[in-house]
Amino acid sequence: IFTTAYIRYALDGFDLDAADFLHKPFSYERFKTAVEKAVRRLEYIRNEKECIIVKQEYNNVVIPVSDILYIEAMENYCKIFRRKGRYTLSRMNLKAITELLPPRNFIRIHRSFIVQLDSIQHFNKQELRLTTGQTLLIGRQYAEKVISRLHSPGNNNAHHDNE
Repeated sequence: IFTTAYIRYALDGFDLDAADFLHKPFSYERFKTAVEKAVRRLEYIRNEKECIIVKQEYNNVVIPVSDILYIEAMENYCKIFRRKGRYTLSRMNLKAITELLPPRNFIRIHRSFIVQLDSIQHFNKQELRLTTGQTLLIGRQYAEKVISRLHSPGNNNAHHDNE
């Protein structure tokens, strides 16, 4: 919630995804309404399935975990590929994003790729195919762990190609 006596800063507050903007002087009732709005937003984010919050430019972007297909590292940025062909380019590195993800849903397959387990359709020792038809390479140092994890009980969505 942004508060200021200068109305010209209101747009800056909304550009930063502020819950509300209070122009001074404001009443206690107006303040209470803004706080309730912010609390509702936080509760929505917390209750919305499982979500991660990443930085994109100067904003925080809320992404439901179920919406993530895979994540590709690009130096100090990451491209988060989402369902329906969209992606979010974050100023966070792969390590920082990995720490936000629930490990039960994701697997690192390459130094540049993390994949949502539910998005894997077929795999072998060198590559895997996503349900969207995209093919991603499995890094040599990750191959054994990937194969082992995808063969473990509870990972019935993906099919192993004997290659």
